[in-house]
Amino acid sequence: MDHSLPGATAFLIHASEGSILYTGDYRFHGYLGCKTRDMVEAASAEDIDVVITEGTRIEESASTSEAEVYMNAKRLVEQTEGLVVTTFPVRDLSRFRTYHRIAGETGRKLVIGFSQAYLLDQFNKHTDLYPPPDDPDLCLFAERKSWGLAGRDDYDSNVDGLCFPGNICDQDYQTWEREYLRRDNTINYLDMAEQSEYILVCGYFQLNELVDLQPVPGSKYIRSITEPFDDEMKLDAERVKNWLDLFKLELHGMSNDDRLHASGHADGAQVVETLKKLNPKTVIPVHTENPDFLKNHLDNVEKVGYNTTHSL
Repeated sequence: MDHSLPGATAFLIHASEGSILYTGDYRFHGYLGCKTRDMVEAASAEDIDVVITEGTRIEESASTSEAEVYMNAKRLVEQTEGLVVTTFPVRDLSRFRTYHRIAGETGRKLVIGFSQAYLLDQFNKHTDLYPPPDDPDLCLFAERKSWGLAGRDDYDSNVDGLCFPGNICDQDYQTWEREYLRRDNTINYLDMAEQSEYILVCGYFQLNELVDLQPVPGSKYIRSITEPFDDEMKLDAERVKNWLDLFKLELHGMSNDDRLHASGHADGAQVVETLKKLNPKTVIPVHTENPDFLKNHLDNVEKVGYNTTHSL
């Protein structure tokens, strides 16, 4: 299925008393929307008794596509003279593909963390959808940690004339991370003096890297994640904004109107259309805050509560 995270799957289960389709999370507006459409086409030919469907965005009536995110983000990058800083979930490999493409087309390097690099290494064992970590348009960012030695060779050790050896720096990093310290395209904040050459992927917990980077005037922050929808997310967003104000980074993507984020879920109109095509005897909505929404559009919706059973 098409989803913001790779590996989303729908399951059609044929049992002795009937057939059940569980949709899982799905959308049509990502790079792999054809997979979702193929599933609907194949499943609609089956005699399905029950569809268990997600409904995360069931009350919304439109969707921003990943193609729109690409166009809007690329325009902002092209208009930026300094550093571009962006944030998106590490596991959202569709969004990663978007910014990787933008980096290549705008003459910049996309700078990713070791976690993203590790994920790419694992997926490259099974698919060619994603570039490897040594792709020419990628750099790996060695962030400074407890010892703060990444990028520093001017600390004297207890041996006269020698600086801290590599194994001391290694202690800042988990065992799996140390391999990435020695990749040819691994860089640190000192290597990013020409900030107009980079797009830095910087999550909430990496914002302190801006202290070392000191973004130059004309730099932008592109927020490519969902807009805050609860109190905790609003507080986090306010903290991020304080960081951006400190470094005078121009903020984009705080509102859905900027169209810099594509959800991993279908909107209400798409869910209703999908269910009509599947034509099950019963629809059971899950993963939604408004399971009654579908009752306004379909006459075969049944809510299931805690500790209850449903008979086919």
